[in-house]
This record gives sequence, C-alpha cells and structure tokens, in this order.
Amino acid sequence: MTNMQVPFAPEVISRQLTDALALQRKAYFAHPVPTYEERRADLRQIKRFILDHKEALIDAVSADYGNRSRHETLLAEIFPATDGVDQVLKHLRGWMK
Repeated sequence: MTNMQVPFAPEVISRQLTDALALQRKAYFAHPVPTYEERRADLRQIKRFILDHKEALIDAVSADYGNRSRHETLLAEIFPATDGVDQVLKHLRGWMK
C-alpha cells in the first residue's frame, strides 16, 4: 500500500468538514439575517430543485432501499417535502415576526 491518502480517511473527512463549516460561518457572518423575500426565493428554489430532480431522487431512494416503489417514494418523500415548502411559504411572514 502506498502513502497516498484514501478519500474516505478520517483525517480527510475531518478536513473537508472543517473547511465546509468555515465557509458556512463566513457566509453567515457576511449576511446573518435573510430578508423575507430572500427566504421566499430560497424556499421556492428548494421546491424547484426537488421537482426538477424528482426522478433522480426517486432512483437514489430506490437504490438505497433496494428497489423501493416509485409511488412510495413520491408519497413518502417528494410530496411531503414540496408540501412542507408550501406550508412554510404560507406562514413565513407570521413566523418571522
């Protein structure tokens, strides 16, 4: 075996997580409180991502569960996620008060 680092070595993962956390902190401190409109836009983007990648998400869940039904994933994962976004959008202004 060589001295090359394995991509999933604990020290590599630790460094990647530390770097990701540093980026998240930098972004937070640059803009800690998103506006109502920014939050709405982010939520709409999340919903659009889910819908645009629905088939890939269904395939990934099926692979994880060993050939899970497409309809089960739609009912248990996709629809609740998009409905949840709609629910948050509906109540967002009041929750931000």
